[in-house]
Amino acid sequence: MMIGDIKSAGAIGLGGVEFVPYYNYGGQLGSQPVGANWSRDVFGTPAFKKMFVAALRAHKEAGLAMDFALGPKPTCRRRTSLFLRQRFGMAHWGATALRKERWLSLAIAGLPVILSGGAPGVYATHDGRDHSKVQRAIQTLKQLQNVYSVSTGQVAAKLGSLHLRPQVAVQTNGTWYSTWREDASNGMDHAFVFCDTNASTGTLDISSTKSPIFLDPWTGEQRPVLNYQRHADRVTIPLRRAGNQIVVIGFTAEKASSLHVTQLPSSVLGYNYTQNASAVLHVSASNTRNQSISLSNGTRITLPTDIAPATPLSNWILTAEHWQAPHNISNAAINAVKHNTTHHLHKLVSWTQLEGLKNASGVGYYSTTFTWPRPPSTTTTAASSSANSKKSSRADGAYLILPPINHAARVYVNGHQLPPLDLAAPRADLGPYLRRGQTNEVTVVVPTTMWNYIHSIYGRIRNAGQPPLLISEGYSLPPRSENDLYTDS
Repeated sequence: MMIGDIKSAGAIGLGGVEFVPYYNYGGQLGSQPVGANWSRDVFGTPAFKKMFVAALRAHKEAGLAMDFALGPKPTCRRRTSLFLRQRFGMAHWGATALRKERWLSLAIAGLPVILSGGAPGVYATHDGRDHSKVQRAIQTLKQLQNVYSVSTGQVAAKLGSLHLRPQVAVQTNGTWYSTWREDASNGMDHAFVFCDTNASTGTLDISSTKSPIFLDPWTGEQRPVLNYQRHADRVTIPLRRAGNQIVVIGFTAEKASSLHVTQLPSSVLGYNYTQNASAVLHVSASNTRNQSISLSNGTRITLPTDIAPATPLSNWILTAEHWQAPHNISNAAINAVKHNTTHHLHKLVSWTQLEGLKNASGVGYYSTTFTWPRPPSTTTTAASSSANSKKSSRADGAYLILPPINHAARVYVNGHQLPPLDLAAPRADLGPYLRRGQTNEVTVVVPTTMWNYIHSIYGRIRNAGQPPLLISEGYSLPPRSENDLYTDS
């Protein structure tokens, strides 16, 4: 799976719990889907029916979730929810989409009903003529054992206490957004998880009996998930995510090895599999002694401690390729006038902090060298990126770790281009490209946006003879952007 496939993959097959907002009030209903009986369900106006049709079609009648704003009037937008678990899995319906008799029949049938945020203020007649009847129905409803009233924001906690768990349950110290898709055509299910803004750690608890595999959206690589725990029909996967990083986990019916890791320290940077399906861990140096991993058969394996330390990379040479407008800015035949400047950097800093590059845009070519493995007598100072040695004091390989990149990047090691990086957390295994005992060269090519240069010539720009709108309307320009290769520290 590649990064361009995520959007299309998110639209395939059967989805999990989704919220369908009010839309197209009074629109045409269209044909009645299989399983929908308007006379039986008394589902309200055509607008409600249309949403029901859309949900049934999207979920193939196997799962349904709705969050209705009933009607276009402000008085019709307070919502109360019923959470149902039966043939539909879990349903979230606007309460007045069903008549009060239907509420009671659902509750009496034994389905848990959760009233969130107090009594509903939504009435299908729009003018409140059913107010007293609805209130009496709700009071009757509350007397049933399986009806619960919770305050706003407490629905998820109540669902958990009722053991009604989502397809993808998230526990994290940050903010993660998840979705679930099932594709019957190839038998693979997908969990998509996006980590918003800040780096965080957490776990995914996913309902599936299939074997989990990581799908790299940048390279298309597929590999089995190494570290997880299995509990009956659910699998728990620990993750550490950078801000704005996405993870795609596939679940396949192909039988995986019954032996896997259940506890893995952060010093393990990566892993790969040999031809006989044995896992090879890439272990970096750690300040914590006696680190070990736990296997699903109960075995504990102590990791080696005599691992070469990280080699900070410094003394970068930046060749900045400037892209500028021609002297005659109206000459559209010239795409850009280009020239290069060279800058020596002890650490990676933004172009906006470098003399001659504050108002520049173009492409940056960052190069540095390092000896691998690092000689024991070599001393270095802290720098912005590092190549972490792995697995033994002799160093069997190395990882290149770069700061987050806001735009794009290509990385070369000794002239070999590396596979695409995850720009939110750039990290690459350099093992296949290193020259032992020799000087190794790393080159990172990072383009910038054109804004910083355009910022400097904004007053010269004309559109049909007129200055840009920001100038003519008296607005201040947005600040220059930092989108090259730099660290925050």
